[in-house]
Amino acid sequence: MLKLSDLVSSFRPQHHGPLEEAGGGVRDATRERSDEHLKAVEDRYRLLSETLEHRVAERTAQLEESNRALQKEVEERERAQLELQQVNQRLAESLRTLERHAAQLDQLGQMSDLLQSCNSVDESCAVAARYAASLFPSEGGGIFLINAARNVVEAVATWGDIPAPQQLFAPEDCWALRRGRVHPGSGLQTDLPCRHMGEAGADHVCAPLIANGETLGVLQLRGCAARTDGHSRALLGTVAERTALALGNLRLREGLLAQSIRDALTGLYNRRYLEESIQMEERRSQRSGQPFGILMLDLDHFKQLNDVHGHDAGDYVLREFAQVLQKQTRSGDIACRYGGEEFTVILPGATREASAQRARHLRDSLASTPFVYLGQDLGKLTVSIGVAAFPDNGRDWLSVLQQADQALYRAKQAGRDRVEAV
Repeated sequence: MLKLSDLVSSFRPQHHGPLEEAGGGVRDATRERSDEHLKAVEDRYRLLSETLEHRVAERTAQLEESNRALQKEVEERERAQLELQQVNQRLAESLRTLERHAAQLDQLGQMSDLLQSCNSVDESCAVAARYAASLFPSEGGGIFLINAARNVVEAVATWGDIPAPQQLFAPEDCWALRRGRVHPGSGLQTDLPCRHMGEAGADHVCAPLIANGETLGVLQLRGCAARTDGHSRALLGTVAERTALALGNLRLREGLLAQSIRDALTGLYNRRYLEESIQMEERRSQRSGQPFGILMLDLDHFKQLNDVHGHDAGDYVLREFAQVLQKQTRSGDIACRYGGEEFTVILPGATREASAQRARHLRDSLASTPFVYLGQDLGKLTVSIGVAAFPDNGRDWLSVLQQADQALYRAKQAGRDRVEAV
């Protein structure tokens, strides 16, 4: 830095006169004071500069620290906001899951209510299949039931595309039926597809239908629904359990009903059911104006057959004759065992003439049926039949039934193996 003393000295002359010599002391003193003053200014300026630089450095450090703290706070707020968004997303997903589960529980309740109101196995399977298709969207599925002989599992109600060959299979082809639990039950078991799925072994889940300790069939899912999580597996188990319970109750109810209206030996309707049905047919006839016929049948010489061949052979004949009746009657006809070797058939919509024609056809059919019991030919069996019709032969069902019974008596008196109409 250029000092003021240096600047002043540069203007001094090289040679001095007496006057200059005299004033030199003054000037030197003045210059010294100026130098001291300049030095003091320089020192103060330097001190101020150093102080300023120090304060600037301190302030810069403070600002940098504030910036770092602010940046950290911003980052923490951004992280907190991100975490809050993630929590909100999880909460929203949980809410959607809860809503979905609530909807599923509502559908389960609806399904259970409908299943309790079903009157047949086919109806129950149709209801279960419809709700299963809604609860488990997939490529397909179905309700499969084991037949009475327990050697075939057959599709009763299905949805989606299920190849016809895969709608009928043996019980041993299904892991779920063999194990009595949902299959596959874990990731490793997915490599063990049921044989009834075919060679491709498509994604599937089978849940057994078990009620009262008896395996009734299987609920099957195919496609994407087969890759289900824990909740879906539990839901599938619940659907299968409620379906099986409904089917089991229906079968129990049908069994009890059959015992109350069916003849245990022949499987035909019993006399109680006959009387209920004929009264219903009378009311229907009165409303529609359509007639109905009644056939009273009696196996000829049945007591003699029992005496010669034994009661077991007699029971065999009654069962076989019941089979002939069922084959020769239409779906709307009602064939009953009236008692002993006597039978009754109600023919809705049939006139007296049509009923007599049906009776003759039935008599001819029995005459051509062989009866062989334990290798022994029981010979030709014949039947006597009395025919009457409502309203031609009586004003109520009881009088018509009595008329048919009297016609049967006349057929017996006339030599048996014949049809007598009122």
